[in-house]
Amino acid sequence: MIPGLLVALLMACWTLLLVWYRRPLHAFWREPVLKHPVLILESDDWGAGPAEQVPALRALQELLSARHDAAGNPAVMTLGVVLAAIEGLNPEEGRLQMSTLRDSVNAEVLAALRHGEAAGVLVPQLHGFAHFEPSVLAKAATVDPAVAAWCVEAAPRWTEDLPSSLQSALIDGAGLPSGELSPAVIADSIARQGELWRDLFGSPPRVAVPTTFIWNDAAEAAWGAAGVRWLVTPGHRATRRERDGNPARPDRRCLTGQRSPAGLVYLVRDVYFEPARGHGISTVLLALATRIAEGRACLIETHRFNYAGPHATSQSLDSLGTLLDEALRQYPSLRFLSTEALGRALEARDPALVAGSLGPRLRAWLARSVGLPRFGRLATLSGLLPVLRGIVWVLP
Repeated sequence: MIPGLLVALLMACWTLLLVWYRRPLHAFWREPVLKHPVLILESDDWGAGPAEQVPALRALQELLSARHDAAGNPAVMTLGVVLAAIEGLNPEEGRLQMSTLRDSVNAEVLAALRHGEAAGVLVPQLHGFAHFEPSVLAKAATVDPAVAAWCVEAAPRWTEDLPSSLQSALIDGAGLPSGELSPAVIADSIARQGELWRDLFGSPPRVAVPTTFIWNDAAEAAWGAAGVRWLVTPGHRATRRERDGNPARPDRRCLTGQRSPAGLVYLVRDVYFEPARGHGISTVLLALATRIAEGRACLIETHRFNYAGPHATSQSLDSLGTLLDEALRQYPSLRFLSTEALGRALEARDPALVAGSLGPRLRAWLARSVGLPRFGRLATLSGLLPVLRGIVWVLP
């Protein structure tokens, strides 16, 4: 009788655990599972701005073109593009003087972007009008001498040198905690971005990457109206910055393939490779192995400052090449995709890339569930995890 009672208690414990975590576990099950390892490089902050970006873009194009996946596709880097840059500050009017990618001052950068796009290795995606909200930056310049000096200094101006709160283009970061921009201001800005994007690249923007990953419902609605279908996220959403300048507590969790209330589809980018800040190749390869076990694409974030600007070094480019070479060596079936191509494949449930059978889906679900905070430990201590692994092991 005692063994039977213990079994009953154990079953009750497992049931309670599964019921308690049912929502994230169900979300993991609904999330698409990939058949092949997928690696996507994503680099933000390119576009209108210093001409010193041009040689870096050419070097990246050469590096990527020299490496191909198992299907013969070259390595791809998506570029989060800003469409405008500051040219100066009119102190009398308190207004910024701006140029866009359409203007001759940015012609070389635009040509390099288009050349890389035509080669199939550099894929532009919308990062914003600028890496700041112009009206907010102008306001900050009236009270912060360092910001005012940046606005009037001789070019090149690298937006990476601005305070992080000002680089968040969808909030009022002139003071902390940050204030809100009106939905009308956000909608007007993103609508103009969509028009300019179509003028420059011949089609609506399909992928958007929020600056500093701070955005809100008004932005999602405006992106959708501008033609955006996929939104790159770090796996959660913050809508403001706190008094210490850090992003506020997330108000929403995001999974790849999850549709937002505005109709956008989230894609998760949560692996970081910033060689200029000492990020190592081994850490990224470990994250790649985890994403493969989870049946997820590995979207790697690597910013412009690694390859262009005052903090860039030749070692960053060398490290990127080594990372790609080692990933190809460890995973011969690796696929290189753009973010939009991944989004389209997931949306269509492309059988060439997305698994539909029970075995792969259950294995991926279990790998994802183990990483769920506290659930993995409780499942191990209760004995549920070994049972689930045994079930997965016997599946074909």
